[in-house]
Amino acid sequence: VATLTRWLPLCAAAPKDSTPMPAFAPSVLGEPLAPATDGPLNARALDAIRCLPGANGAALVDKVIRAYLDDAPMRLVQMQAAANAGDANGLRKAAHAMKSSSANVGADRLAGLCKELEAIGRSGTTDRARHLLEGAAEELSRAVAALGRQVAATAENVNARQADLPSEGRPVSVASRQADPASHPQTA
Repeated sequence: VATLTRWLPLCAAAPKDSTPMPAFAPSVLGEPLAPATDGPLNARALDAIRCLPGANGAALVDKVIRAYLDDAPMRLVQMQAAANAGDANGLRKAAHAMKSSSANVGADRLAGLCKELEAIGRSGTTDRARHLLEGAAEELSRAVAALGRQVAATAENVNARQADLPSEGRPVSVASRQADPASHPQTA
């Protein structure tokens, strides 16, 4: 997120004097890793994606969230399997992938736990991973629930906007033109 916000222009919808990032909570290893927020997601991460140049930032956010929802549970299983097998390198790799993708969707606490798990794996051991994996499973559950609510809300908003369009603003199918050609003049 920090990299995205440094290189991307501010979104027109975002206030220029946006609030600073929340204070950081200490990690098990004593390093500040994850913002101390009440919710499982940092909305600024998805807002950064939403504000990327292009036609439809909301669709891109939806695509990123859906990819995360498909991938993240498997990554947690990979981390757990690696830790149970004593595979430090496998733990490091799976934790690194989960850290990055979690940060992209704003699951900062989970990204912080994965950073710690990655460091444990990098040290050549899987000791101390069990407690962090339990926390990661809890955070993943919270993040998945919040992201699922966001996808559902986005779908509801799209459906509501479509229902509010006047009939002449809606796309006309070929079948409806054939059924009532007088009401659908041909375009040149």
